[in-house]
Amino acid sequence: MGKINQGKLAEIKRLYYKSGLGMREISEAFNVSIGAVVYFMRRNRLKRRSFAEINKIRFDKKKPSFEKNNFKWQRERITGYRHIKELTNFWSKLTKIPIKQFTKPYIREDFKKEGIRKMNYGLIHIRYADKKLLISIKDLISFYKKKYG
Repeated sequence: MGKINQGKLAEIKRLYYKSGLGMREISEAFNVSIGAVVYFMRRNRLKRRSFAEINKIRFDKKKPSFEKNNFKWQRERITGYRHIKELTNFWSKLTKIPIKQFTKPYIREDFKKEGIRKMNYGLIHIRYADKKLLISIKDLISFYKKKYG
């Protein structure tokens, strides 16, 4: 493995700052050691990333643990006024979540039923464990709040 030619400065800047490649990835792209990349960056006074910047880039590059209409849910819980099996089937078809992932379905009986508006399809509580999914859901909520709010 050799050293990096000075003529590659613009390309190194583009790969490191714009494309978000790490020094190891740049060393592999140029077929040089990581030490050569560190030396080149130090010699050209290229500012290295902070740990916070590195973590953000890693997070952004990380593939989400879900796909559209194929979420990996931890648990789902349904409350409602209809038959539990009917509600579970409805929410399973709508969310494309397998019925076996629904837990603790129940019908609330601890309130007065007179004068209360009923939800035709009950209510679903969804628990998830993915930060990218959380960000995606928050973005959807903001979009619909602006559109209909």
